Amino acid sequence: LTMFDKTDGLPGFITDVMRHKGVLYATTILGVYWLDATVQPARFRPVANASHTQGCYNLIPQDEGLIAGCYGDILAVQGKTATSIPVSNRSAFNILTSIHPSERAADTFFLVDDTWAGVYTYSEGTFQHRHTLEDFGQIIFTLDEPATAGPAATWLYSWTEGLTRVVWQADGVVQRSFTLTHAEGLPEHVNALFWQEERLHLLADEGVYRLEPAPGGYTLAPSTLLDPMGIAATAQVGPVVDDASGRRWVLRNTATTAWHQTPEGTWQQASGGLLGVLDGEEPYTLYTEADVAWISRNNTLFRYDVARDETRKGEPLPVPQIRQVYSLVTDSSFYGGYAAASALALPFALNSIRLYYSVPTYRLGADLEYRVRLVGLETAWSPWTTEAQKDYTSLPPGDYTFQVEARQGPFRRSAVQAFTFSIIPPWYQTGWAYLIWSSLFAGALVAVVRGYNHHRTRRLEAERRALELQVADRTEQLRERTDELEERNARLRYLNDTLQVRTVELRQSLERNKEILGITAHDLKNPLGGIHALAEMLAEDLYDLPAEESVEQVALIRDEAGRTLTIIRDMLDRYRQDGDAAAVTLDCQPTALEPLLRNVIRWNTKQAVEKDMVVQLEASVQPSVLVDAAALQRAADNLVSNAIKYSPSGTTTRIRLEEAEDGGVMIQVIDEGPGLTEEDKRKVFGKLQRLSATPTGGEHSTGLGLFIVKQLVEAHGGTVGVESEAGRGATFWIKLPPEVMDAAVSA
Repeated sequence: LTMFDKTDGLPGFITDVMRHKGVLYATTILGVYWLDATVQPARFRPVANASHTQGCYNLIPQDEGLIAGCYGDILAVQGKTATSIPVSNRSAFNILTSIHPSERAADTFFLVDDTWAGVYTYSEGTFQHRHTLEDFGQIIFTLDEPATAGPAATWLYSWTEGLTRVVWQADGVVQRSFTLTHAEGLPEHVNALFWQEERLHLLADEGVYRLEPAPGGYTLAPSTLLDPMGIAATAQVGPVVDDASGRRWVLRNTATTAWHQTPEGTWQQASGGLLGVLDGEEPYTLYTEADVAWISRNNTLFRYDVARDETRKGEPLPVPQIRQVYSLVTDSSFYGGYAAASALALPFALNSIRLYYSVPTYRLGADLEYRVRLVGLETAWSPWTTEAQKDYTSLPPGDYTFQVEARQGPFRRSAVQAFTFSIIPPWYQTGWAYLIWSSLFAGALVAVVRGYNHHRTRRLEAERRALELQVADRTEQLRERTDELEERNARLRYLNDTLQVRTVELRQSLERNKEILGITAHDLKNPLGGIHALAEMLAEDLYDLPAEESVEQVALIRDEAGRTLTIIRDMLDRYRQDGDAAAVTLDCQPTALEPLLRNVIRWNTKQAVEKDMVVQLEASVQPSVLVDAAALQRAADNLVSNAIKYSPSGTTTRIRLEEAEDGGVMIQVIDEGPGLTEEDKRKVFGKLQRLSATPTGGEHSTGLGLFIVKQLVEAHGGTVGVESEAGRGATFWIKLPPEVMDAAVSA
């Protein structure tokens, strides 16, 4: 196995390989190169005038030379030199991206760019345009059908058009006869086309497929081509190529293998496979000649001698032998390899050694490699290397086993050879030396301990008496300090309890302030909006309106301003009464409901007109009730403004005033908006709740309106509710009890 890359004169991603007139050529993304075999080691050299920064992608044999397809150009390669080939109708395409020959039509080629494809004839050093393939995207692969009695045909694969069969006409024009698109089951990523067993095969990311004739065309089915080799049809494979020696090459990203067919018709692997060299990498190009295969992988080109590999594969690699154990301290040899060494023991002073080893044969090449490890010092094997010696310095005392293994190429590997030896510890680290040291140390330690204990006992007795006096004094001090701390602790507990109570009161006050601020802001929004709208109307039509209508507009502005002042005074009165900003205080007076509701309609007329909506009042009764007119107007105004806000343009909002079943009064606001979901109805009257519906005119929503309605109505002893289905509008109702009517009559 020989490898070539940029260090051997072959830079860049390798796209194609071909031998022509005894010279091997290769294309990369940087140009065209030829292999100079007259030097050792052989290396690639650039073809003159063939350097392309955008890259070349394929080689095509033609007459006395080669044609090299490059991005934006086509080169004629003659020996070590290249020249550009003129192309007619050059303006028809943008940048030439590929060139494909047709074996069924002599000197005929497909020239392709990103959006265009044409049929050309190569003659007298020029490409002549003959025919344009209409409505064809970029062609990636072409493959001619084998010669038959019928007309010549070629298969084309395009990312955009899919797989197409074209038939050659007598005048050199091609005509479509069948197309299979990705939408009709063609795999998304087709990597190659090839003929095997009289069928067109497709290599895709999902596996290998074949086309079977069918009525009206062809059908796609998983291929059984690789079944005899134990490779599933859905395995990710590269090209499948039959070489001149009868081998079938299968390229995969986990192994590249060659197979041959036995007389019985079965397939057997003819090589060990390039597993370990191409493991995890997808081969890109395969070019075979005799017993040699050229395989490219990214930026590396491999030359694989399969015949030599098959010969060596059957030979076991001899076990490597330990030739010498050499002292790095005395420059002398402990062991010469002439006989098996048993339990070689080395003194500690000679604990730096070198081991020599080799495979006992003269027929091995220069690709022999070794790996070693020293059990007792190392657990992992060393990397593979051609070095046949290993040094170990300053080895600690102990028993060791030196292991060595050899390999040649990716397939031949020897058994492991083991050599055992030991490093003898120095005399001062032996067992009897440790025993003497221990005895001497123990005797000295006993004498020191006895003297130290006598002196320490006398000193400790004196210290004990002094400590007893100190403990008594400190105990009294601690008792006094404890009483003082308990008193302070009780004071702190009282202050903490007081602080917690004040904190709760402050938090409640802040919550009330936030609530009244939100309610007031919400209530002020409608009257202030009405003032703004009426002022705009008055400003726009001031000189066109009759005096009576201008006076009416000014009166409306006055009423809206009065409503705003009433809301502000109401908020201030609540603070003065009891400091509860959220409490509702009513000033109930006999009030006619129909005029009250007509005022609400008048407040919302501007908003309704802007959305082309109608607000109607349907009053079947005209009751007088004892209520706070401003509070009830605020509640009704919130319901009506909500109906306008959430209903689409062109709809009608109805206000229905009628007698309730229990003798009270029912006010209903009926809209044609989006309605409420079950989740909406559970939280509709909550504070700061956001519902699923959104305003239809981009209006603002605070989430407080319906909460305020509920507060105001319940302060009158009434109830609120809603009836709705999603998508069918909503009916919000206010029900006042009979007592408010009786009270109005009494008043």
